[in-house]
Amino acid sequence: MTEPVDLARSFGRVAEEYDRWRPGYPVEVIDWIAGEVEGRRAVEIGAGTGKATVEFQRAGFTVTAVEPDRAMVAVGRARVPGAEWIVASAESWSGSPGPVDLIYGAQSWHWVPEVADARLAEALDDDGWMAWLWNHPDMASEIELFGDLYARYMPEHGESRRVANHRRDPSYWQERMARIASDVKVFEMPWERRMRASEYTSLIGTYSDHLALAPQDRSGLQEAIRDRLMAQGGSITLSYLTRVYLGRFGT
Repeated sequence: MTEPVDLARSFGRVAEEYDRWRPGYPVEVIDWIAGEVEGRRAVEIGAGTGKATVEFQRAGFTVTAVEPDRAMVAVGRARVPGAEWIVASAESWSGSPGPVDLIYGAQSWHWVPEVADARLAEALDDDGWMAWLWNHPDMASEIELFGDLYARYMPEHGESRRVANHRRDPSYWQERMARIASDVKVFEMPWERRMRASEYTSLIGTYSDHLALAPQDRSGLQEAIRDRLMAQGGSITLSYLTRVYLGRFGT
């Protein structure tokens, strides 16, 4: 069985595709966070290729981007050269030379062990903030459309890690943040994205549960999904809910 740490570091194999096909984050979401946080010194944990990094820079933050996968960092440095890029995991990052105003993770905190939360928060200024945000796809619709295909090509994986993460009760993250923060706020924004069949299969090819499959099963699954979409008009509208858990530290 593929271990979580292996899955977390599987994205470097498809770093360019990840950067091209993974969605960014609504401007309104980043602006809401920026409106709550007074300072503009930020550290991003699990920065990937900079999908969120570039948005936080646009909002005026100076970002230190921490990412364990060197291939992802190589794409990130080219995409967001204004950030400081550090190759490290959440557990191995040695901290900032000075206090920061915001530590955040975008589409990454489910890879961070809970025991690391408090240590990471030690890098914050006295009135610092921590933010965890995700783009949650409408998994129920995707399962309805393709559930039989996943049962055929991914039976030994059971419920995929991706599905399990997005099904997790939001109260888990709110309570987890509350264990280390003095105040917790939640912000949500629904939005949609339309993709052609070929674009959608390129997107799902960057998911960790797909990357964990044997090559023949991965290509078979993605071809079957593409064929089904072509038979139904050749495109798909994806519904997302971007959710932020924002915790304040200090008084």
